[in-house]
Amino acid sequence: MIDKHLLEELEFVLTHPDCNVDRLENFYNNCLFMNEYVPIYAFVTAIKRINPSLLIEWSSKNKMILTATQDLELNEKDNDINASDSALQISIDLAGHLPTKGYYKVIWSSELGEEFINKMFKRKAIRVIDRKRRDLELVGFRFVTDRKYALYIKVKEESA
Repeated sequence: MIDKHLLEELEFVLTHPDCNVDRLENFYNNCLFMNEYVPIYAFVTAIKRINPSLLIEWSSKNKMILTATQDLELNEKDNDINASDSALQISIDLAGHLPTKGYYKVIWSSELGEEFINKMFKRKAIRVIDRKRRDLELVGFRFVTDRKYALYIKVKEESA
C-alpha cells in the first residue's frame, strides 16, 4: 500500500522553487529514517512525471535511484529524453546580479551534461524562474567548467 501522504509531501518538495538533488536526497533520507516502508518505485514515477531532469541528475548520484529507474525502464541512454512534454526547470536568485544591456549572467551548477542541456535548450524546454517567482527567458548558455554553466537570461516582458 502506497502512503498517499508521503507522495503528497514528495510532490510539494518537487514543485518547490528551491528543489535540487541535495534537497531531494535529504527528503528521501528523512523518509527512510521516519518510515518503515518508502515506496521507491512510486517516488521514481512521481519524479519522472514532475521533474524528469531532476530524476536523471539524482540517479547519477544515487545508485538505488538508478537501479529503480532502470527497473522501471525510465533510464534512457546518454540521458536523452524523448518525451515531448519533458522540461527542465532551473530556479535561480537574481538578487545581487545586475543586468548588462538587459541581460543577466548567472553561474549555474548541475550534474547534467552539456549535450543534454543543449538538446533541452534547442527544444526550448528549459524554464528559468527566480525566487521572486518571475518567469525569465534563457537566451543562451555556455559550458564553463565541469558541472558549471553560465546562463544568459532576460526578464520576460509583461504583456498588458
